[in-house]
Amino acid sequence: MQDLINCSIVIPCYNSQNSIKLLVEEIFKLNLKKYKILEIICVDDFSDDNTSQILEELKKIHKDLIVINNSKNEGQVKATLNGIIVAKGDYIVTLDDDFQHPTSQIFKLLEACYEQNLDFTLGV
Repeated sequence: MQDLINCSIVIPCYNSQNSIKLLVEEIFKLNLKKYKILEIICVDDFSDDNTSQILEELKKIHKDLIVINNSKNEGQVKATLNGIIVAKGDYIVTLDDDFQHPTSQIFKLLEACYEQNLDFTLGV
């Protein structure tokens, strides 16, 4: 049997209290076949709602959830980069915190990179 390929999911979060729990739970339930979700990294970009508290509660349930709390609002790109810096997976997938891209597309993105030996790919 082939070893699983580790991937990291990075999610920049800002005022995500209405979506982040469902998103994280949905990702952890995915069957990605030959890919293993090594970690989900949520970067709270100094939200002023309950995002941080929700992430801390999720961290108690999911040992593979990493939470980074920015000390000031740095914007989506910087928050994403803060997550990428600590990611340990062979592949990194970034997702928005509001289901802009369905979690079902994670496998397609990983498969495209792996099968075609790409450095990155984009979902449209």
